[in-house]
This record gives sequence, C-alpha cells and structure tokens, in this order.
Amino acid sequence: MAAKSVLNINEEQLAFYWAIGLTITQWAHVEHALFQVVYRAFGNSENRGLAGGFFSIENFRSKLAFVDRVAAASKEFEPFYAEWAKLRDDVRALSSRRNELAHSQVMVFLSAPEGRRYAIVPLFGPKPSKKHNPQHPPPGSICVRDIDLTRLRFSKAFVRLTSLCCRIDGHEDLFAEHAQQEPKAQSLGELKRQIHAMSGQPAQSSDE
Repeated sequence: MAAKSVLNINEEQLAFYWAIGLTITQWAHVEHALFQVVYRAFGNSENRGLAGGFFSIENFRSKLAFVDRVAAASKEFEPFYAEWAKLRDDVRALSSRRNELAHSQVMVFLSAPEGRRYAIVPLFGPKPSKKHNPQHPPPGSICVRDIDLTRLRFSKAFVRLTSLCCRIDGHEDLFAEHAQQEPKAQSLGELKRQIHAMSGQPAQSSDE
C-alpha cells in the first residue's frame, strides 16, 4: 500500500511561493535593522539625509560597507565593534543566499519527490553528475524547506541586529535569548499546517 503524501502538488506550490514571499520580506527587515545600526553609529542624530543616503544605495554589499565604515569611525560604537564585525560577516554571507532567491529561475519537476517538485535553480550551480535524474532538481537547487530555513536564518540576523541596537541604547535586551537560538528546518507537515492555517482550512492527509 502506497504511503500517503504530506503535500499534494497544489499545497506544495502554495507553500513554495508563500515561503519565498516571507523570506524576501524578512530580508527587508534585515536591511532596515542595518539602518538602525548606522543611525546609532552616527550618534542617534536626527539626520533625514542619513536615511536618504542609506536607502539610495542599491547594492546590499555597498550598504553593508557603508555601515561598517561609519561604525569603525564612531568612538561611541567602539565597545560594540568586535561584535558588529562578526555580525557583519554573517550578514554578508546571507546576502549571497538572498541573491540566489531573487535572481535565479523557478523550475517545476513533477516527477520529483514531494518537497522537491518546485525548485529555485541557480544559473551557475554545480554541474549534475551523469547519474542525475533530469526529472529531479539539479544539485544546488533550493526547495521549499530550504527556503523556509533561509527565512529563519534571515530572521535570526534581524534579531541579532536588533539585540545589538538595544544594548547600544543601554536598554534591556529582550532579544538576547532569541538571538542565540539556532534555526531548524521545519518538516513538510509543519509547512502544510501553516499554509492551511493561513487559508483558514484544516490540514488533512493529502493523497495525490
């Protein structure tokens, strides 16, 4: 007797694009948190020009370099710079993932196992081996659980940046515990329950 599937093809499509939307939105939160860091490195000055300049920088790595240079030059920021430098490097690494999500192509593999039927396929990913099934996503593809895990990693970066800002301000750091938690990939069943909760419909077993 064939095992019941967790996600049918329609549920997987919804979960896939839902995860992409949440992940890209979470990255926007990361960029806004970076502005909060540079704002404090400027000494919390009321500077509309700073906001205009920061958000006019289109390339993310240029934004990050701008924040880093301001932080390095700020005496007020000096006690926090070592922590910022580690966070800066982690965020820079995450930006490559954001680029993959935003600039790669989506492909559908109907014969692939559930959870891998929709995939973001990087244009310059690893070359498939001769044994690779062309009806399955090639190596380096980003599928629904990978996207959701990326969302959680972006969320952690946002929390860490916000935690840093709290301590720079001398406020109680309400984000410290969450900033230390390591993101864990959700199961297909958990993703299924989330999209059904979003639609207001109960999640049931799904046979193809």
